[in-house]
Amino acid sequence: MFGLTLTGYGNYFTEMLNDAYREPDKLPNIKEILEERLRRNATKSFNEVYNKLDPILGTADGFSYASYERMYLQKKKGLWKPVGPTNIYRIPATEAQEIGFWTKDSLLSDADWIKSRKNYGRRYSEISRTIHKLRLTDPLVAL
Repeated sequence: MFGLTLTGYGNYFTEMLNDAYREPDKLPNIKEILEERLRRNATKSFNEVYNKLDPILGTADGFSYASYERMYLQKKKGLWKPVGPTNIYRIPATEAQEIGFWTKDSLLSDADWIKSRKNYGRRYSEISRTIHKLRLTDPLVAL
């Protein structure tokens, strides 16, 4: 009925995806990228800028190459994937992702879901007082 079997989901990864999620399918416009880079590098010639164009721009994310410029260009062109797993999946894929799924809870959207207590901490504890007295008597005391 819900795609569940005795051993879990039948096709785990496809049934784990959100129904509303769609992969970005907007292709990069190389002409716009070239014009922007020509504006940014006014001192360089057209050939120098053109030879530096990456042929796979937009097909791989900037995290893979540690390139902030690539990440910025992908975000600008609509190729940026959602940040968190809660945008893509409807259930956590692993136990490590289970941490972020509670933030989608509707009860937590209110401002008063947590009650803070006033902390009346002590200024000096017993250990602090002892160390303070030791330092007053001998400034070169080693801890």
